[in-house]
Amino acid sequence: KKLDEHRGAFLLEYPMEKSSVVDGQWDAMERVYQHTFDTLNAQVEDHPVLLTEAPLNDRRNRDQTAELFFETFRSPALYFAPPSVLSLYASGRTTGVVLDIGDGSMHCVPVYEGHALPHSVTRSDIGGRDVTKKLQLLLRRSGMNFTTTAEAEMVKTMKEEACYVATSGVMNELTEKEAKTQYQLPDGQAIPLTSERYKAPEVLFNPSLIGSEEAGAAEVLVNSIMKSDIDLRSTMFSQIVLAGGSTLFQGFGDRMLYEVRSRSPAHTRIRISAPPERIYSSYVGGSILASLATFKSMWVTRAEYEEHGVGALHRDSL
Repeated sequence: KKLDEHRGAFLLEYPMEKSSVVDGQWDAMERVYQHTFDTLNAQVEDHPVLLTEAPLNDRRNRDQTAELFFETFRSPALYFAPPSVLSLYASGRTTGVVLDIGDGSMHCVPVYEGHALPHSVTRSDIGGRDVTKKLQLLLRRSGMNFTTTAEAEMVKTMKEEACYVATSGVMNELTEKEAKTQYQLPDGQAIPLTSERYKAPEVLFNPSLIGSEEAGAAEVLVNSIMKSDIDLRSTMFSQIVLAGGSTLFQGFGDRMLYEVRSRSPAHTRIRISAPPERIYSSYVGGSILASLATFKSMWVTRAEYEEHGVGALHRDSL
């Protein structure tokens, strides 16, 4: 909190980008992990560690993370889980499809009876940070220049508090009129916001707005379901679960329903679940998984790592 109050005096860096640790930022990531353990007042060498990792990630990211935990922190055991599967556990289901949109990427994982279907996993490297950058650009065009890393963090807060998703994606003068509002900056200055509020999150559904050829959220979801077995598709369409902080925009669920309906076969029953605490759902699912008696058989111990090397980490990876 104290650092947040004085963030203008610091250069803020993110050690992770697109769900992977940036080359040259492993020392910073180590400090983040160390701070986490210090805050929890936990001795790392006494506790097995459960980490989330986005599916279809670079193998080197997992290898270096394991090296850090086993060789630097001396953790007794380590397990990597896809956040989407944990979010499904948190929703009380064992079958369904989870669309998880985070800061750096979005991914969709269909799960049947507690088992992820690896051949149906879909990922797109578009996330909340792209929305923040788009909002920064739109504000610049409106004459408001936010350039420093601290100001970029302010734009991120603005995005979380003021942005929303247009229900149908159709932009007109009426939409712009409805979007007019005043946003108060931390220094007390009020700035006018209009179309920026819904144009920035539009990036999640239409990445071509920022020159990207990645798939949008609805496309990722429908593609993932259509890759699943034909007998499972109707079940998946009726058990869609949203997760991740970048799905928290007002109107996101309604827009998702509109987009999925336009892409799915006729007369398909579509049901989208958007738990209010979904920004934390992977943490909740992680605590559920870690409390199961069967969890001990899933993790990789330090002895296994020392005997088999990094190969032991990729046994069941997505």
